Amino acid sequence: KTPTAGRAEWTIPEEGLLPPGQTDSWRVRARSSARLWGTWSPIWSFTPRAPGVPTNLALDADWDARTITLHWHPNPTGEDAVRYEVYASDERGFSARHEPYILYKGGDKEEIAPANLIATTTDTRLQVVGAELAAGNRAFYRVVAVDAAGHRSGPSDYAEAPRPFIYSDPPVHAIASRETVYQVQSLHSIGDLRSESEGPKRYCSAFRDGDQFRYLLDEGPAFIELDANTGLLIATPSREHLGFHTVTFRVHNGSNGVDLQGFDLEVVAD
Repeated sequence: KTPTAGRAEWTIPEEGLLPPGQTDSWRVRARSSARLWGTWSPIWSFTPRAPGVPTNLALDADWDARTITLHWHPNPTGEDAVRYEVYASDERGFSARHEPYILYKGGDKEEIAPANLIATTTDTRLQVVGAELAAGNRAFYRVVAVDAAGHRSGPSDYAEAPRPFIYSDPPVHAIASRETVYQVQSLHSIGDLRSESEGPKRYCSAFRDGDQFRYLLDEGPAFIELDANTGLLIATPSREHLGFHTVTFRVHNGSNGVDLQGFDLEVVAD
């Protein structure tokens, strides 16, 4: 029941399953077509050479700058790491993948998901959230160490970002007699894939405990509209609204989490 079935070989299915620098032993026996087992082979030993799993992942949020930085510690065991791979996802407990992989979504549903590697760095810290980032802006992060020979460690435990956390930059200007659109962007989780019993149905697998956002406008002129479900803010000022206007809104995630953003919007003539 492995990809090498029928051949006298076996490959470890995941990188990092064996601790580096630690002696492991193995032996083999065969079974005939009559389901009779032979005797065990001699015992062989080997020592994996790879970096240890990075430790002490933490996320530092700068609420004023609207950025979050991930940092971690090298593992003193195993080979020295020469670089690190940072992975990110909105799924809690996600698998770190540097190539496309099968994502199971519950029941018989699955899809090919893109690789979730977002960056490679030689440092032990990386900004992972911010309006200007091309990759990142996710709810969960893992780090993998890589040594000089290209051997990877196993993935670290995941670090969880605060949510909701608004990271998008609001507009500074709006032109009178034109529509200005601002899509509020906030970190969110889709939850984790779990099986639960639902009445007579047993082991119903689905993503559970995901964030359910609600956007509420606290302060703003009459020409501002904020969609409570999507966070789409639309400003449609006229020439009579020229000047500065204060806008404040908040977002709830359905689990007592809340974040606020306030900004001054200047309406200018067309």
